[in-house]
Amino acid sequence: MKIKNVIICLILIIVIIIGSGVMINFYVKKSTNNQIIKAEDASEIKNVDCILVLGAAIWGEKPSPILEDRLLRGIDLYKQGVSTKILMSGDHGRKDYDEVNTMKEFAIRKGIPSEDIFMDHAGFSTYESIYRAKEIFGVKKMIIVTQEYHLYRALYIANKLGIESYGVNSDLRVYEGREYRELREIIARDKDFVKCIFKPKPTYLGEQIPVSGNGDVTNDKINKKNEDNTNDISDSNVEEYVDVEKNKAEELLKTMTLEEKVGQLFMARYPETGANSEIIQNNPGGYILFGKDFKDETKSSMLKKINKHQENSKIKMFMGVDEEGGTVARVSLYSNFRNERFKSPQDLYKEGGLNRIIMDTKEKDNLLKSIGININFAPVADISEDAGAFIYKRTLGKNAEETGKYIEKVVSTMNTDNMISVLKHFPGYGNNVDTHTGIAIDERKYKVFEDSEFIPFIDGIEADAPVILVNHNIVKCMDSKFPASLSSKVHEILRKKLNFDGIIITDDLAMDAVKKYAENGDAAVQAILAGNDMIISSDFVKQKKEILKAIEEGKIKENVINEAVLRILICKYKYKILV
Repeated sequence: MKIKNVIICLILIIVIIIGSGVMINFYVKKSTNNQIIKAEDASEIKNVDCILVLGAAIWGEKPSPILEDRLLRGIDLYKQGVSTKILMSGDHGRKDYDEVNTMKEFAIRKGIPSEDIFMDHAGFSTYESIYRAKEIFGVKKMIIVTQEYHLYRALYIANKLGIESYGVNSDLRVYEGREYRELREIIARDKDFVKCIFKPKPTYLGEQIPVSGNGDVTNDKINKKNEDNTNDISDSNVEEYVDVEKNKAEELLKTMTLEEKVGQLFMARYPETGANSEIIQNNPGGYILFGKDFKDETKSSMLKKINKHQENSKIKMFMGVDEEGGTVARVSLYSNFRNERFKSPQDLYKEGGLNRIIMDTKEKDNLLKSIGININFAPVADISEDAGAFIYKRTLGKNAEETGKYIEKVVSTMNTDNMISVLKHFPGYGNNVDTHTGIAIDERKYKVFEDSEFIPFIDGIEADAPVILVNHNIVKCMDSKFPASLSSKVHEILRKKLNFDGIIITDDLAMDAVKKYAENGDAAVQAILAGNDMIISSDFVKQKKEILKAIEEGKIKENVINEAVLRILICKYKYKILV
C-alpha cells in the first residue's frame, strides 16, 4: 500500500511539474507575442539603441546556417536604418572557439562598418547576453534578432530586466533538427523564467562600454578583412554563404520570360518621351538620367515621376545618375534640388579629408533617395595626379593607396545608406584621352595596373561594391584588339584576379571609342559575350532585339543571360529595390 501511495505521489509530482512547465511556456509566449514584429515594420520603431544579434554555433570559421540567417537579418535591419549599431553577443570563452569575431567578420564582408559593430565576448547564454546588453553596453531599447522559437524567451528576459525590446525573426530557411531545438527551448524557457525571478549576475561583468560609441573598442584581434581577399559570393565559396537575396533571385528568375530577362540587361538612357510605354512593353533593367532630365523639375515632381515608372515596371528598376560632384553633377546642377552643386572629391578632401567626404556622401545619398534614385554612378576609382589629364578633376588626385582608402570609405557609406555605388572606370583610366569623342590606346605595362590602378578597385570590392563599370580604353597589355568594355580578357581579370562577383556594366556603348570595334554595329551582343552583365545603352529597344536574335541564332547561350540576370536580381533584392 505504501509503495502504491509513493507511486501516486511521484506521478502527481511529475504531472504538476509538467503542468507547470506547460503553463510557464504558454505564459512566456503569450506575454511577448505582440512584441514580435515584421522586418519591414522595424524601421517604424524609433530611437533604437542597437540591433542585438544572438550568437549560435560556428563551423570552423564560418557561421552555421542558423547563425548566418541571424546575421543576414541583423545586417538587413541595419541597412534599413533601424539602428546605427549592431551588438553581436556570443560565446568566446576559449581561444579555439570564437562566435563573435566570426560574426563581425561576416558583417564587415557585407559592408557594415567595423565601428558600428560591438562584440560581447561573454554572451554565454541568452540570459547573460541580455543582462550584459543592459549593464555593460547601456542598452535601453533594442531589436532582438534570432529564430522565432527563441525570440519569446529572449524578449521575456529583456522585459524582466527592464529593457524595451522588439523581436524580428530570422527564419530564412528550414533547419535540420528543428523539432529537437523547439523541445529543448521549452526547458530553456522554464529555466530562464526562474532566473528572471532571482536575477543572478552573469559569469562576467566589467567596465561599461556604451553602445553609442565606437564598436572597435571591443575588438580583441586584428580584423582579418585585409588578409582575406575573397568576395563572399565569389565562385570559390558561393556554397559557403547562401544569401537570402540569392535564393529570392533564383526563384524570381524561374518565372521570367526570355524577353524579360534580356530587358534586365539594359541600363537605358532615359527617353525624352514615352518612358512608361517603353517600360511596359520592353521591361528595361533600369534607366540612367542626365542633367536635362532634371531641368524644370522639383524634388516632389521627380519622385512622383519615378514612382510612376516603378509602378509600371513588372520588375522594379535601377534608377541611376552620375552625381560625382564637381564637373559631373546631374541633380545638384539645379537649385530646385540643392542650393549649389556637390563639390568634387578633391575640394572636399582639401576641406576636411575623408570625414568631409563621408559627410558629403551621406548628404548626396539622402538627396538621391528622396527623389527615387537608387544607383549613383560614383565613385571614380581612377588614379590621376596629372592636372592636365582628362580624368584628373573627377578623381581624388592622389596615389593608389590614398585613393583606395577613399573608395573604401565611400562604398561603405553608400552601402550603409542603401545606395548602390558604381566603381569606374575599370581597369583604370590613367591619363588617356576622352573616349566620348575618340579612341584611347593605353600603352602601360601590366605591372602598372597590378601595383597601382587595381588597388582602389580591390579596396572597393573588399568593401562590397555592388557594381563596376568598364571603360572603352584599349589596354594593350590586356587586349590589343578590343576596348576593355568588349574584351573578354579584361573581364576575366576582373572576375578571376580581383575576385569580383557583382554586376559588371559597360560604359555607354554610344561613345565614339567603341563604335568601330563592334562587328556589324553589334556592340550590345559583343558586350554580353565579353562578360558584361549590363549595358548602358542609348538605343535600348534596337539593341535588345539584337541580343534576342543572337540568342535565337545560338551566338549567345541562355545560361549566359541567366547568370547576368541573377546578379542583377540579387543586387535589386540586396538594396531593397525588390522585396
